[in-house]
Amino acid sequence: MIAVSSELRQYAALFARVVIGAIFIAYGWQKVFVRGIDSVAAGFASSGVPMPTTSAWVAGLGELVGGVLLVVGFAIPITSVVLVGIMIGAIFSVGLSKGFFDGVTLPLSLAAGLIGIVAIAAPSPLSLDALIARRSAGID
Repeated sequence: MIAVSSELRQYAALFARVVIGAIFIAYGWQKVFVRGIDSVAAGFASSGVPMPTTSAWVAGLGELVGGVLLVVGFAIPITSVVLVGIMIGAIFSVGLSKGFFDGVTLPLSLAAGLIGIVAIAAPSPLSLDALIARRSAGID
């Protein structure tokens, strides 16, 4: 077994958080500002997603804000749980009807990545969570 230093884990977690967070930001941005919530809601409605307008707002803002929170490393476990929930919703509401490769692999991979981030770095020393904890403890 190869030993991995805690410093390497910190940088690995930072890399994973920033990449996965950026993907969520891009998808949330697309839903909110590019396609627009009305268009996303119409797509959700045609796929049979319940409460399509509410679901579009939750998905769009959840991905956008959640992605930003991941990038800066704030509330990582809570943010990850929310985003995993959105990804599970995406898989069951739209993804399965598109098939494994076109509808399931991306949200499933993102969910697995989020779970991995929480498992290896909650809270990562290279995060806003850790900075807040150090300041609260009087450590700079």
